[in-house]
Amino acid sequence: MLEHVAEVFGESQDQSRASLAPIRVAALQAQAWMLVGGDLEDLVTHMNRLAITRPHIIGQAVQGQMEEVCREGGRPVPPYFSTAPVNSPGALIDWRVQAAIMGELGHRAETFRGMFRLQGPRAATGSPAGQLGQTEGGIDPLSSPFTPLQGTNYL
Repeated sequence: MLEHVAEVFGESQDQSRASLAPIRVAALQAQAWMLVGGDLEDLVTHMNRLAITRPHIIGQAVQGQMEEVCREGGRPVPPYFSTAPVNSPGALIDWRVQAAIMGELGHRAETFRGMFRLQGPRAATGSPAGQLGQTEGGIDPLSSPFTPLQGTNYL
């Protein structure tokens, strides 16, 4: 199932790598825009409306990553994280929620995965921006706003 999720949402096994939180927040914002044309809270609401995720226990390592995403995105850290219902934008990084989001993106999922692909040696540079692969055409999603392709329906 993880092959369907963008690399930035994979569980980091390398603790020496700089935080992926800035890239994850940017990726979540892109997903929110692509799916609902709104912000992270709108994406949380959308996922809860779909009710396609199931409750499960969230491990401490993932919980820490969810907290980082909340802080990086300027959102409050809840006392606990839940994926059914999704109770915070931080919980959107859970692989089960990401699989559901990617399913909702449909044919746009591959484009999204390409936008947020980590690069080998660059992923360990210590610079979060240096961890992000450039999309086709050389556009860096962190420094350039996501612009839909002409004539493509994203909603």
